[in-house]
Amino acid sequence: MKSVKTVGFSLFLFALAMLPTGARGAGPPASDRSALKFGPGDSGLRLGLEITRKDDDGQEVYCVCLILKNVSNESIILVARQPEPVPKNADFADYLKAAVVFNTFPEVPQECASVRVDPDLPLPRQVIGAGKTLVLNWISKERRLKDEYFYSTCGPFPLPGLYTVRAEVTVKTGDGEPIHLFSNPHQVAVGGKTTMPRFTVGRTKSVFLDENIVCVDLGSKHGISTDDIFRVGGGKLPKWHLHVIISNLLGSRCKIVPPPKLKGDVLEAKKKFFLGRSRSVQLVLPNETAQRDRSSSLLRSPPHTTVRTDRVYGG
Repeated sequence: MKSVKTVGFSLFLFALAMLPTGARGAGPPASDRSALKFGPGDSGLRLGLEITRKDDDGQEVYCVCLILKNVSNESIILVARQPEPVPKNADFADYLKAAVVFNTFPEVPQECASVRVDPDLPLPRQVIGAGKTLVLNWISKERRLKDEYFYSTCGPFPLPGLYTVRAEVTVKTGDGEPIHLFSNPHQVAVGGKTTMPRFTVGRTKSVFLDENIVCVDLGSKHGISTDDIFRVGGGKLPKWHLHVIISNLLGSRCKIVPPPKLKGDVLEAKKKFFLGRSRSVQLVLPNETAQRDRSSSLLRSPPHTTVRTDRVYGG
């Protein structure tokens, strides 16, 4: 004779088997799925992100959709924030697009074009009614999520593979209150690949100047191998290089290679540069020169490749 517990469990399985297919682990109903396209709410606003990858005559194109939704029961007035590098006659959508930052995993280096901002420009406003949404759409090329020269953004995706992207932006209300928003995470298959790409950005961890060694937080698990080279510094800082001599699972030991035109005492320069702080390191890729040439040309070009439609709608 079956026990009461066994009979009860059998009845539970029978009842579960009789449920419609969509009721078993299929997620929320269709009417609620739109909520999955947004990040966490703050002060009545939520930020959503959708990215579609397409091939246009052999060129990789990203269709980016940024969604700012008012989930409160009242209208919200937003004011553009200064300073933001924007074109002449910019509206609120231009300021919003200029301000948004894309964070990726694996990390992609951030880039910023230096543009003078006129502090006397009037700041546009945007009213988003209760339950309504502001939507920005644009098209970007060169494996970038934003390609205008006056916008700061993450640089081009360096290698094919599956990246997770999250948008982040701070907006300001008509009362001057800042609201920091994060979007939902969205996956982008760069190059049509869904495998994990090599990590190209990391950080220095330990420094052993007596051994001329710096350890970084990227190892064989991240696609790093012996004889790979990292670049450290740049811009106004001297460019040092780290030559990987041992690649462990989660980190690598690297030999320090000073800049070729470094003046003065090398040891003192190492102490000043590496000690007391963690430096960002970037993997040097074989095709980096060609990528840098395309990036420089892109940053000098006028913003003529973007197509954007801005609208506010209910729902």
